[in-house]
Amino acid sequence: MSSKLVLTFKGIIVNDESDYTLDDMKEALGLNNDKSLVNFLLRLLKEEVEAANFDTMTYEKSIISNIYEYLSAFIIEGRQCDIESVSLRLGTIKMIVNKKISNINSCIRKDNGEIANPLFEKDFWWCVRDLNNEILDLISISEKYEGERGYYYLLSDMVYNIQNLYLLQEVSEKFPRLLLERNNEGEFFFFELLEHYVDLIKNPAASIAEIIYYDAVVGMFLSNDKLKINKKYKDLISVAINQVNHGKGFDKDTRNQRLIFLNHLRKKFMGEKMYVANEKELGNKYMFSKLDTVDGLKEFKEQLNDANNVYHDFTDKKVITIDPVGASELDDGISLEKLKNGNYLLGVYITDVSNYVAINSDDDIKALHRGATLYLSNGLFIPMLPKTLSLNHCSFLPDNVRKAIVCFYEIETDGHIKQHFFTKGLIKTRANLRFSYTDVNEMFKHGSFDSLMERVFHQLQIFSGVGLLKNISDEAAVKAGKVEAHSIIGKYMVLTNYIAAMDAKKGGLPFLFRTHHTVESDNIIDANPNLAKLVNGLDNGSHNCVARNIISNSFSKAYYSTEALPHEGLGLPVYSHITSPLRRYADLANQRLIKLFFIDKLKEEKMIYQIENILKNIAEDLNDNQFVVNQYANDYAHILKR
Repeated sequence: MSSKLVLTFKGIIVNDESDYTLDDMKEALGLNNDKSLVNFLLRLLKEEVEAANFDTMTYEKSIISNIYEYLSAFIIEGRQCDIESVSLRLGTIKMIVNKKISNINSCIRKDNGEIANPLFEKDFWWCVRDLNNEILDLISISEKYEGERGYYYLLSDMVYNIQNLYLLQEVSEKFPRLLLERNNEGEFFFFELLEHYVDLIKNPAASIAEIIYYDAVVGMFLSNDKLKINKKYKDLISVAINQVNHGKGFDKDTRNQRLIFLNHLRKKFMGEKMYVANEKELGNKYMFSKLDTVDGLKEFKEQLNDANNVYHDFTDKKVITIDPVGASELDDGISLEKLKNGNYLLGVYITDVSNYVAINSDDDIKALHRGATLYLSNGLFIPMLPKTLSLNHCSFLPDNVRKAIVCFYEIETDGHIKQHFFTKGLIKTRANLRFSYTDVNEMFKHGSFDSLMERVFHQLQIFSGVGLLKNISDEAAVKAGKVEAHSIIGKYMVLTNYIAAMDAKKGGLPFLFRTHHTVESDNIIDANPNLAKLVNGLDNGSHNCVARNIISNSFSKAYYSTEALPHEGLGLPVYSHITSPLRRYADLANQRLIKLFFIDKLKEEKMIYQIENILKNIAEDLNDNQFVVNQYANDYAHILKR
C-alpha cells in the first residue's frame, strides 16, 4: 500500500467534520469495487494494531474504531465481499490483540524514566478486542439468516444471545428494517419479547442488570412510529402490576423497583395519538373509580363531618402571600410578629380545602386521580379542583376572609423553635400584603418604603439561615435555580411539611408520608457484575452517561407511603406534603388528618386502623396512576386548544 494512499485513507478515517459513506471512500481513493475497499480496510487495521503502542494509542484509537465502524456497515448493508476471507483476517487480528494483552506487565512499563499507567494500555487493548468480536459476531449472523422472515431470526439472535445493547442500537440505526414493521411476524416477535421482559420483572430472583437491558431493548421498539399498540399489550402489563403488588417473594424495595419498570412501560402504552373531542368523552375515557370498597370509609367520613367547626379569629394577623408573578392558586401565607418575651411568633397559613371537598365526593375522586394540578408546556393548566374552589373560594385572594389551617411556631432569637401547634382560624387577606418573589427580591436589594415589611422580610431571611431551618433546603427551588425569595419562603413550607410528618410519626398516627431513596448509579453497577459488564462495555461518552442516568433514575423515585421513612433527597428523617392542598391531593388528604389528630385530638384505635387502610389505597392510587395523569393532561390540553 503506497504511503500516499495510506495518508489519504487515514485522513478520511479520522476526519471529524465529514461522515464518509462506503461509496464516498471508494470514490476518494479511486477504487472500483467493494472487495478492494474492504481489503484496504483490513490491511490498514492490521498495520495500525501491530504498530500501536502506549505513546500512540490515543491517536490510533480513533483510526481503529472508525475502521471497525466501516467494516460493520459493510456487513450490515450486505455488500459483496469474501466473508470467509474477512472472518479469517479478523481472526488473525484477534490473535495479535490477545498477545498484546497477555504481554502487558503491570509492574514494568516506563516512559521517560517515569512509571506509565499499564491499566490504560490494557483497557485500550480490551476495547480493540471487543470491537473485533462484534464484527465477527455480525459476520456469523449474516451467514445464518436470509429472506424476510430471517430478519426477525436475526433480531432474536441479537436480542437474546449476543445481548450487546450498543451494537443493537447501531444495527437498528443503519438497518431500519430490523425495527418492528406492520406485519404478523414482527408483531409476534414483539409480543414474545414483551412477555419475556415482563416475566423477568415478575420474578423476584431475576437479575436487575438483565431487566434494565430488556427495558432498553423494548424501549427501542416502542419508539418506532409503525408499532401498533393493541389491548393485549396493555392487559399484559396490568396483570403483571397486580401480580407484583400481591405476589410473594418480593421485599419492599424490590417490589417498588419492579413497579417502577412496569409503570414506565404502562405509560409508554398510554401514548394513543387520537384525542377526545370534549369533556364528556374525556370523562368516559378516564373512568374514575371511587373508594367505596375501602373498609372504614363510611366511619371516616362521618368522623370528618362531626369534627368541631370552631375557627379562631386571626383576621388581625398580617398574613403575607408571596407567589410567582401570575400565580392563580394561592394556597399559603405567612406572618411574623415579635412577642413580649422577645421571641417571635411565626404563622404558616394553609387554605382549608377540606372544608369544601368531602372525601369520596365527585370533586374528591377527580382530584385523587389527577393527583395534582397539571401545568402544561404551552401555559395552560388543569386545576386539580373545580375553578370555583381553586381560583376563588379557597384561594387567598386579596381582601377576603378565608378559612385556614395554621401552624404557629414560637422561635427564639437564635432560631431555635421553642414550641409549635396546629389550629384552625379565619384570616383576612390584604392587597398591600400580597407580593411576588420579584417584589421581595427587589426589597432585599434596594429596601422598601414600608419599613415594617422590610423588617419582617429581613427577619424571615435571618431565621431561614439558622437553627433547624439552616439545614433545610427547598429542593424545588434549588433544582429550578430559583431566586432568593423563593428559596426562603420555600424553606418555611418544607419546615411545616416536615413538622407535620414528625408529629404524626411521634404520635404513631396514620399519615401520608413522602419518601425518597437516593441511589447512586455506581453503587448499583458495582453490586451487579452483569450490569457492570453491560455499562462498562459502552464507550465513556454519551452512551455510557445515558445508561447511568437511566439506572439512577429507575431507582431514585419519590413516592407516597403510610410508612414514616426518610426523604433522602431533602436529607430529612421523615417528610410529608401539607402546604399545597389546592394543587396536590396528598396535601388535601393530610389536611383532613391534621384536623382529626392534631387539632381535634382523635385517639380512637379502631378509627386509626381504618384510616391506615384508606391511606394505603390513596398512596397506591397516587403512585400508580401518574401515567394516566400525563395522558389526561395531553387530552385536556387538546380540548382547550379546540
